[in-house]
Amino acid sequence: MRKNSGIAEVWRRLKKNKTAMLGLAILMIFLVFIVFADFIADYQDMAIAQDYANALAAPSAEHWFGTDEYGRDIFARVIHGGRYSLLLGIATTAVSILVASIIGAATAYYGGLVDSIVMRILDMFMGIPLLLLAITIAAALGSGLRNLAIALIISLIPSFTRVIRSVILNISGSDYIEAAKAYGTSDLRIIASQMIPNAIGPIIVQATMSVANVILSATALSYLGMGMQPPTPEWGAMLSDGKEFMRYSPYVVTFPGLAIALSALSLNLLGDGLRDALDPKLKN
Repeated sequence: MRKNSGIAEVWRRLKKNKTAMLGLAILMIFLVFIVFADFIADYQDMAIAQDYANALAAPSAEHWFGTDEYGRDIFARVIHGGRYSLLLGIATTAVSILVASIIGAATAYYGGLVDSIVMRILDMFMGIPLLLLAITIAAALGSGLRNLAIALIISLIPSFTRVIRSVILNISGSDYIEAAKAYGTSDLRIIASQMIPNAIGPIIVQATMSVANVILSATALSYLGMGMQPPTPEWGAMLSDGKEFMRYSPYVVTFPGLAIALSALSLNLLGDGLRDALDPKLKN
């Protein structure tokens, strides 16, 4: 009952934040288009099949966003490409948080030499910018969806681990943790049932705002040819393919660029709102 009331209170605060609700609305629109993409525009016939007779056609009633250099419908490619760009960001962030939660909680709980060694290793990785680290890993592994996801996950783990570890350190000396230890509760159960759930607020905020960075990083990697390969629609790859035609057919890159910008903006707005809703003191 108390948990439900806590969620209701967070939702009440979030609803008061107009920019956060705008971000949530934009994100929900993207998700609706992604989920129902197959019903809105056929993948094979509109997003993949080439039609040179309609190459670089301007936006019209038949092709809302126009067509690319192969005559493929840009609107269909944008909504189908969202499945790769947006869902890749969500999936890689979720996996990174899961791994980082285990590492961060364990190092914060046990401390000592293990904590020092793990943190120094993570410091080395964090000394490299996320995108540069992802490019290095992707270049070593090769192109493709799986390798792109692995590169992004490895790049995200150090920063997530730092955040989770700092939160766990703040609550590790709490009375209920000491009571659980005195009661004889196992370390694994204390970490899994007490520490991580009480750190979920900052984790959610960090995750929401990181998805936007992941989308931008995945887009950059695909733009450089290290992500999804043709003819798979992906926002970064669409920008890369359309850059040669942007002078006289700007819509080829305009709409994928808007999809990237709006999705990143919506997630950042929602992340800011969640931060204020989960911890109102931060806003003051």
